[in-house]
Amino acid sequence: MNLKVIKETKFKNIVISVRFRSPLHKDSVAPRMVISDYLTNVCKQYPTKASIVDKLNAMYGASISSNYMTYGDSQVVELRARIIDPSYIDYKEDLIMEAIAVMKAFLYEPLVDENGKLYKNYVDESIRMTLSKTTRMYDEPSQYASSKALHEAGRGYALANQVLFFEDEVKNITPDSLLEAMQSMIQDDVMEVLVIGNVDDSTIEQIKNAFISDAKIIPAVSYKVDAKRKDNYIEEYRDISQAYISMVYQTNINNLDASYWKLAVANAIFGQTPSSLLFREVREKHSLAYSIHSGLHPYDGVLSVNVGVNEENVDKTITLIKEQLERVKQGDFDHSIIQVVKDMLANSFMTQMDDLHGILNFGYRNMILATDVSVEEIIKQIYEVTLEDIKEIMSQIELLTTFVLRKGDEN
Repeated sequence: MNLKVIKETKFKNIVISVRFRSPLHKDSVAPRMVISDYLTNVCKQYPTKASIVDKLNAMYGASISSNYMTYGDSQVVELRARIIDPSYIDYKEDLIMEAIAVMKAFLYEPLVDENGKLYKNYVDESIRMTLSKTTRMYDEPSQYASSKALHEAGRGYALANQVLFFEDEVKNITPDSLLEAMQSMIQDDVMEVLVIGNVDDSTIEQIKNAFISDAKIIPAVSYKVDAKRKDNYIEEYRDISQAYISMVYQTNINNLDASYWKLAVANAIFGQTPSSLLFREVREKHSLAYSIHSGLHPYDGVLSVNVGVNEENVDKTITLIKEQLERVKQGDFDHSIIQVVKDMLANSFMTQMDDLHGILNFGYRNMILATDVSVEEIIKQIYEVTLEDIKEIMSQIELLTTFVLRKGDEN
C-alpha cells in the first residue's frame, strides 16, 4: 500500500482517498465502471441506503463517494470520504479512523445472500446507473464527438478504451462476475491512499496499519500514442442542431518528458486560453463558434481540439484550425501572448493549490508519476519557456484523426 499524507490546516475538512489502480485492459473496463457505482451502494454493515445516511449524519455530515478514472495505461477505482476536521467539533471519538472503518466496510464486507452471492437487484441498479451515465455522454453531441475521436486516434492503445463504448459489456455483467471483479480488485490492484488535511503523526501510523495490500505489479501510467495511420477523416450523422468537430494530434511528448511544460505553454497559445489563436481566429475574427478549445491528454501524449459549428462552416473551421497550428509552429503570432499564457497557467496552478481537491489531484499526480516536484518548480519551468521552445515543440505534432459529427440522417 502506498500512502501519501499532505498535512494542511487551512481547510475545515479532511479528505481520505483510497484508490485501486490496475492496467487499463479492455476486458476489465466495464466491471470497474460498475464497481465504482456499486461500492457505495450497500454493504453488510450498512445494508440499506437509510442506514448509510444515518451513519454519515452521525459523523457530522460526512460524505462518501466512488469514482472511475483513467490515467494513461492505468485505470482507477476510487473510494473517497470527506469529514470535518475533528478540531472544529466537540467529538470524543476518532472521526478519521471512524471514516476509515466505514470505508473498509464498503471495500471488504459486501452484502451477500446465504449463498455468498451479491443481491441481483443492487447489481442491476448499479448497471442501470452506469448505463445512464454513458447514455448521457452519447446523447451529448460534443462529448460523443470528443470520445469518438480519441477512440479512433488511440486504436491499439489505452486511449481507445473510452467509457462511452462499453455499453454491451456493462449489460452483460452479473452478480457473480461483479463479485469476482471486486475480489480481484481488492487482491491484485495497487492500493494508493491519499489523506489531505489536519492529520497528526499518530493518526498517520494508524492509517498505515488500517490498509494492507499485497499487489506486486505496479501498472504503467504515461505512454505516447504513436499511430501508423495519420490524418484519418471520419464522419457520422445525427439529428442535431449543429456539427461538432474533434481533431486529435500526436504530440510525441507526455508528462514524463522534461519538455512537457514547453508543450503546455505552446498549447495554451494554440487553443487553451481566451488569448489563444484558435479563440481569436475561429470565434472572434470569423464568428464561427461560441467556444473552441484545445487540451492536452498528458498521460497519452496527444492533444485534441473540440468545437461546435454550423454545418456549412465545417470545412472552413477545419482549415482555420490547421492554419493556427502552423502559425504556432512558425512563431507567426503576437509574441506578447507568451507572457500572458504563462501568467494564466501559473495562476491556474496557484488557484488549484487553494482548493482541497486540487491539492489531492496534484498529490496523486506526483504519486503515480513517482515524483515530488512542487508547484513552484513547475511554474519556474513554465516561465523559462522561450519562443524557440514553442516552435520546436509544436513542430513535432502530427494530426491523427479528424472526426465530424454532422447534421443529417444518422441512417
